[in-house]
Amino acid sequence: MVESTWLWFSIVLLLVFNGCAGKGETVMLYPGTLPADRTDMAASRDTLTAIIVPFEDQRPEKGPIGRRTHAGGGYTSYAVWNDMPGYVIAQFMADYLKQKGWQVTVALPGEAIPNRTGIDAMITGQVEEFLAQANSKALSTEISVKMRVALQARNQKEGSVARMSLHGSRNNKVVLFNDRDVQDAIDAMLKDSVDRLMADAKVEQGLLQVK
Repeated sequence: MVESTWLWFSIVLLLVFNGCAGKGETVMLYPGTLPADRTDMAASRDTLTAIIVPFEDQRPEKGPIGRRTHAGGGYTSYAVWNDMPGYVIAQFMADYLKQKGWQVTVALPGEAIPNRTGIDAMITGQVEEFLAQANSKALSTEISVKMRVALQARNQKEGSVARMSLHGSRNNKVVLFNDRDVQDAIDAMLKDSVDRLMADAKVEQGLLQVK
């Protein structure tokens, strides 16, 4: 009876590992979705008109942002739109600031930014790290995401520059894994990171400053 039980258990494990083997494909993630209903995000009285230039990709390794290692061997790579995490992060930040009452636009990748009138601040940045990893085992998957972006906000009125850092990480473990779990972890990390960033910033007399 014991031998029969172990036999069936071994067969089930074999099927699980075979079914969970990675084939080296690439899964496209679409992170950066900000919930439309944000009761924790009251519009600020101090707002600006800003343009965000898609952040430069200064990661040591360009291309995919990470991979999932499968329980049965092999891997799946994760990528974002056009392999440009800087654009994804900039768009998320713009959506966030719009919900705070700011007037924000994101420049197109590669677009030349002339000396525009009516702009209070121009935000630029460099993506130093943007990583998503998932490690699947027989009964669970560990998810890890982290990011680090150096930001510069140039006040157009008098040329001063506010230097800030957008950074964060998040770890999670799930039993029933879906690639959407990785995307959700990135979304949560982005929200928490921008929350902290704005808590350290202030707007005074039409200028963006660091507290």
